[in-house]
Amino acid sequence: MRRERQDALTAAGLTLDELKALLRDEEAARLSEVTQAAYAVAEAAGSESDWLEVTSELQESVLKAAGVAPEQMGPALWLLRSAAQLWPEDVELQKISCWVRHNRAAAGTLCVGDAPPDLPLHPMAVAVEEEPAGASRATRRRGSARAPASVASPTSSSSLASLSSPALASSVRRLCSAKPTLLVAGSFT
Repeated sequence: MRRERQDALTAAGLTLDELKALLRDEEAARLSEVTQAAYAVAEAAGSESDWLEVTSELQESVLKAAGVAPEQMGPALWLLRSAAQLWPEDVELQKISCWVRHNRAAAGTLCVGDAPPDLPLHPMAVAVEEEPAGASRATRRRGSARAPASVASPTSSSSLASLSSPALASSVRRLCSAKPTLLVAGSFT
């Protein structure tokens, strides 16, 4: 693991101390009045953006201000977003970012062979339009009338079509009975 972490730092052109400094800069920027106002606008009803876009732009801005080269932006963003998971033993690093300090997520208790929990499932009707050539990210944002062309329509012939039928499984347990099941949940901020 140490080798992979060092390779990631090298790809981003950073040292661990520089990464920590960038996380402190990101923390200050996230908590600023300007960013908090941008979050409020992004989450307002009918907004063309959401808090993740505000955060992504903020992180890129912090890295650019620190002089991260464009070709190192991808690895640097990945490190900024993954540092707490890559260095779980680093107590200082665990305390820098508010989203790490206040993370309420916990490791699940399910193990291989456990029956899935009986959680309700709710069907989603998806209206699909083909995206015009050169469609921007803005056309796929929340509240947009378009969805990615790869999303299956409830009336399509794909295997997802059965999810919109009246015989839709009403719970995880019913949907997964007698089938190998992999339940995955997570967050990437």
